[in-house]
Amino acid sequence: TTYTTITVNALPSIALDDLIAVCDGDPVQFNVLGAGLAGVTWDFADGSPTSELIDPLHLFPGPGTYTVTVNVQDQGSLCPQSDSVTVVVRPTPLAQFTVDTTAFCLPYTLSLTNTVQAGVDYEWLVDDLPHSFAPEPPARIFDTEGPHTITLIATYPDTPCADTTAITVYGNETPTAAFSLTPVDSCASTVQLVTTNISSSNSSATWYVDEVLVGNDWDLNTSYTGTPGDHTLALVVTSAGGCTGNADTLFHLAPLPNVEFTWSPLTCTRRALDMIDRSTDVVFYEWLWDGGPSSAPEPTTIQFDTTGTYPITLIGTAANGCVDSLTRDVDIFLSPTIDTLFITGVPGDCGMLHLRTNAPPESEVVWQNNPALWGSDVTYDAGSTLCELPVCVRITLGICPADTCT
Repeated sequence: TTYTTITVNALPSIALDDLIAVCDGDPVQFNVLGAGLAGVTWDFADGSPTSELIDPLHLFPGPGTYTVTVNVQDQGSLCPQSDSVTVVVRPTPLAQFTVDTTAFCLPYTLSLTNTVQAGVDYEWLVDDLPHSFAPEPPARIFDTEGPHTITLIATYPDTPCADTTAITVYGNETPTAAFSLTPVDSCASTVQLVTTNISSSNSSATWYVDEVLVGNDWDLNTSYTGTPGDHTLALVVTSAGGCTGNADTLFHLAPLPNVEFTWSPLTCTRRALDMIDRSTDVVFYEWLWDGGPSSAPEPTTIQFDTTGTYPITLIGTAANGCVDSLTRDVDIFLSPTIDTLFITGVPGDCGMLHLRTNAPPESEVVWQNNPALWGSDVTYDAGSTLCELPVCVRITLGICPADTCT
């Protein structure tokens, strides 16, 4: 009987995980758990060369499922052993979104639009605080100044595979516009617009009247001529960030009366002037001259006793209380007087009359009988009827200086 001693060596002990899940782009650290091992060979099943390292770090070429096998030998007995592990490489999700603007004036409602949706979980953060977990988040209302960071994190469910992107937006404070307008004289044809600007500081000012630019100074001080009616004075203040604030107020320009008058050509001493009113929109009249006032539209009491140049003023008031005035100078000429009239007969001729008057020497004297006789000392042939007494002869005397006063 022959006996042979056979030594049965235990297989080397190795242990791998049943499943490894990683994200695309993340290397996998492999490890063989065992002692006294030799001849370690890793096959990654992705077309890459095998590795004889005990704990290789391997990067798979892309998403997919890979069965990785490791073969080992016991260092003493050279007994082989093998094991495998399934590696699932998941694709990395893409986080990407847009906003409707990156700079805005407060308050502002900002729209967020997710441009990639691929069955992943989403987390939206605003200034590192949760905003939404929906693929399409609600709009975000900003009311505080400064930069704000919006972050989107896209994660595959039950994996650490994630992508993060962020956009920084800036909220600019909207300036407050406010001002006061010094009271405007509504009855003036040209008014002075003077303001006190109490708007937010660190902003510029632009002024408009009825949408027409009238100034760029912080406080407005300018003259304005416009048509009767309501007008809008508007202020636009602009901050350094381009945000604007608006304020406006109304001012009124009233319709103005128009005073105009004249008189008839005859302007003689001791005779009332024939005044002619040509004013418009006047309801109350005040005439002023050297002699007294009158409130009649066309007064009949304006007269002067001596020659000269005299001012006549008309002040007209409209129904809205606005006033216009006009002063004109009138030249007054002498009205000649007839103090003495001499009518005598002519000796030796009963049909003749001697007519004389002491009219001023610069006057023209006309005896308005038929025919008319001119001159201050004339003989008038009344005819033989004067010889038959009693008889009545009517003689009219007119004295006219060069200004036609009689």
